[in-house]
Amino acid sequence: MLVRGTSSAVVDRISELVNEYWQMNIRVGLLVTNETAEQVSADKVFLLGSRYDTSAIASNLFAGLRHLDLKDVDVIIADGSIGSDRVGVGVAVLNRLKKAADELIEL
Repeated sequence: MLVRGTSSAVVDRISELVNEYWQMNIRVGLLVTNETAEQVSADKVFLLGSRYDTSAIASNLFAGLRHLDLKDVDVIIADGSIGSDRVGVGVAVLNRLKKAADELIEL
């Protein structure tokens, strides 16, 4: 699942989703930026890097997806607050996350 929008909206929605899943005893993995990770929690968290460093995020993306796939989680939620300008590498990262996600939440 990809949650895409402004950083504050993404943090709020990820927190809501994690709590909803926990109420159903569903284990949650997060693929998030460092900034988002400071404000949310889950069963497993993989840090992509700073939301402003899209090159680092791109470098960590596939490792993060593989890491969470191997962990004992039922759902993976990805942080879509990547990059402030939505151009270049940030667009490529968001497109890759969108393709990998079974659900897209636009905020």
